[in-house]
Amino acid sequence: MQSDAANSASQIDRTQARTIIESLSDGVVPRHGVSFFTAGRARWLKSLSEDLDDLSDARARDGRVRIFNGRNGDGKTHLMHLLQDLALQKGFAVSYVVISDAVPLYKGPAGRARVASCYQSSFAGSSDRC
Repeated sequence: MQSDAANSASQIDRTQARTIIESLSDGVVPRHGVSFFTAGRARWLKSLSEDLDDLSDARARDGRVRIFNGRNGDGKTHLMHLLQDLALQKGFAVSYVVISDAVPLYKGPAGRARVASCYQSSFAGSSDRC
């Protein structure tokens, strides 16, 4: 019996594979395809998936806030890309913005403009400009 990652790997095309390899060789987490080399995150992904399922329920009245913290190299960005892919698969609109000195969270208009410019959904397609 093949694993999900093995089944998925057989479905990746050359362009996607090349993009993943280039990202990894540059030392950055690829925007897409992180599930091909994910291990040890099943419990977290299950919990996040359940949150998304709850939020997609028409009766849902409250949102959720999850804060991911850790040291350099702990996999925070990797986990965020997994969550982004999961949310897109479930039909959510997603905006992935790195908060920094250039895009501070506390400066409303600049932060909102960046969030809007990085919008993605399964309908709108992917945006690689962010």
